Amino acid sequence: MLLLLCRLCVVKEYRNKYPSLLSWVGQLASELILLTVYWYTAKSFIPNLGISSSGVDYFTYIVVGESLLFLPTLMITVFTRIFRAEIQQGTLEPTLISSSSLATSWMAQAVGLSIVESLRIIVVIALAT
Repeated sequence: MLLLLCRLCVVKEYRNKYPSLLSWVGQLASELILLTVYWYTAKSFIPNLGISSSGVDYFTYIVVGESLLFLPTLMITVFTRIFRAEIQQGTLEPTLISSSSLATSWMAQAVGLSIVESLRIIVVIALAT
């Protein structure tokens, strides 16, 4: 039951975030622009940071750091996002009086959102390489 609920939440989040192919193209374009800004900023201001003996440059440091910190930050703020979305959509009251647990419903939505955002992070890392 919980697995089915998580699957439905993943599908819902994916359709909300990417309703058409144009939204995917827009997401890819914005990520490419962001990575280009990171790349030229890293090359012009800090040519070689020398973080470790392997010679990691600033671009890699920023992209990997942002990617790794995005999911924990998302999990901190996801419940306020879900709460606000349910109030705006008018689904908070039916959720409160339903037979299923509020925590179960919100955790499934959080897992769905984190899976969709993990897909985006994988695409960003693939573009960065």
